[in-house]
Amino acid sequence: EVLERYANQYTLDGKPLSPERSPGLIAMNSVAALAATTPLRTAFVRAVWEQPVPDGPGRYYDGLLHMLALLQLSGNFRIYAP
Repeated sequence: EVLERYANQYTLDGKPLSPERSPGLIAMNSVAALAATTPLRTAFVRAVWEQPVPDGPGRYYDGLLHMLALLQLSGNFRIYAP
């Protein structure tokens, strides 16, 4: 499956620079998939629901993006005017 092999860094000609994956990238791709029309969009949305909550050294940034994606995907992202 495409989602199991996409990396977090690429060269300009599209070759992966590392096999690592980024939870934050997965989260933001799932939000972008909401506007997509390709059948693959469902897999991107499902990927963020299935990934564990980020931990370790990148937990703050990746965790924040993960939380924002979950709010957006669940329809609970709200903007409150001051």
